[in-house]
Amino acid sequence: MTCMTLSLICTLSTGVDVKPSDVDGLPYSTLLYGNGPGHSAEHRLVPMVNATDAETHNRLHGAAVPRQWATHGGEDVPVYAAGPQGITQALFSGTFDQSYVPHAIAYVACLAEHAERCRRQDAEAVNRSNSDTTFTAGKAGVLGVGPSSQVTFFFDGFLLFVL
Repeated sequence: MTCMTLSLICTLSTGVDVKPSDVDGLPYSTLLYGNGPGHSAEHRLVPMVNATDAETHNRLHGAAVPRQWATHGGEDVPVYAAGPQGITQALFSGTFDQSYVPHAIAYVACLAEHAERCRRQDAEAVNRSNSDTTFTAGKAGVLGVGPSSQVTFFFDGFLLFVL
């Protein structure tokens, strides 16, 4: 299981908050990870030299627990979906456990055990004169995976965002 913990220190304001610690005088960021690759063997967070360093792309933030990868803290994660009303409302409305999300995505993306079902639906759609009423999944693609963990899937007539 992959998890992530993230802590906000004080209140956030625009810009980068680089203030020295009142204990050791070293700077720290307002956004801290509880675990991950930024752990320091000396039990000190990776210090930021200045505000420019704090804004560096792919900067390694300090972490309290040494781990190769960070873990999720268990916060709620919204899932937004738009597409054919039947499939969208049936699969992506309400509250559900996190383990449900990849299975629902696999279903609409025709992945894994759902690939054969989609091939059958595509074949049936070709044999029908009115294929507008049949939901068929087309090409699925990951358009962007970034720091916000946003994954976007496009299907024929179906769009899914996972933030």
